[in-house]
Amino acid sequence: MYDLTASFGGTIDATVASGIYGLLSNLTHPTLYTVREMRGWTKDEKTGRNVANVYVTIESVEKDVRAALAAFYNAMNYVTGYYGWPETALRTLESKIEAVILDFFIAAPDDE
Repeated sequence: MYDLTASFGGTIDATVASGIYGLLSNLTHPTLYTVREMRGWTKDEKTGRNVANVYVTIESVEKDVRAALAAFYNAMNYVTGYYGWPETALRTLESKIEAVILDFFIAAPDDE
């Protein structure tokens, strides 16, 4: 898969892939690390004790969804290319993604 990625000009190597897998794994099977990264501390005015609050923003959810969608799309793209399958379904998926997330696909300098 990494050779195929490189042949299309991609820069995902085993280290990056491992990081992406770790991120997606933590999103789908939350660990203490995931929750700790979303935590912010405040002081309860009545008791004076510190209170942990979990903060989730639409931006953080969108970032997580983009990462998961990119991993899924790339896997579909690699498998389709590797087996030489028709790209009709992949192009349909691209159209649906572009309709919802306008800046999901960034044109490579050669594509402009």
